[in-house]
Amino acid sequence: MKYVEFLVFLCRISYEHYRDTPYENEMLYLKLEKLLPKYLMFSNLTPLFLFEEEFEYKPPVKKTKQVRKKEVKIKKDSSESEPSSSSEEEEESSEEDLAECVILEEGKFQLNANFMAKLAKEKEEMAEKKRLKAEEKEKKRLAALAELEAYAGEVT
Repeated sequence: MKYVEFLVFLCRISYEHYRDTPYENEMLYLKLEKLLPKYLMFSNLTPLFLFEEEFEYKPPVKKTKQVRKKEVKIKKDSSESEPSSSSEEEEESSEEDLAECVILEEGKFQLNANFMAKLAKEKEEMAEKKRLKAEEKEKKRLAALAELEAYAGEVT
């Protein structure tokens, strides 16, 4: 293949790539420029010069959707008595966590930092409660064992 044939080949590929798209009527040098990094990628090369011009056609920008997840309330034991937060505090937290995740594209999303911090805090609190409950259970078990040993000492 001659040099000129190769250039025609690249132009033809660029033309076919953008055929039946909104960019079909753009200038060929812009089409080539947009595809040049992809052509050179296979040889681990990068273009030394680009015009860095944009296409005339600008696709409409998709707005990101904000999604509000339902908060899952944990059932509390009747033995635990925690003071309930005021409605003002609940409103402030719901405004902070309005968007727990932002949908970037279909199937891709980014979680909100406030939501992630809140989730981490809840996990730490749950782990602390489990640890305290396990300690309390161990104390009761040791107390019952000591009682049993004391009773066994009286009997013998």
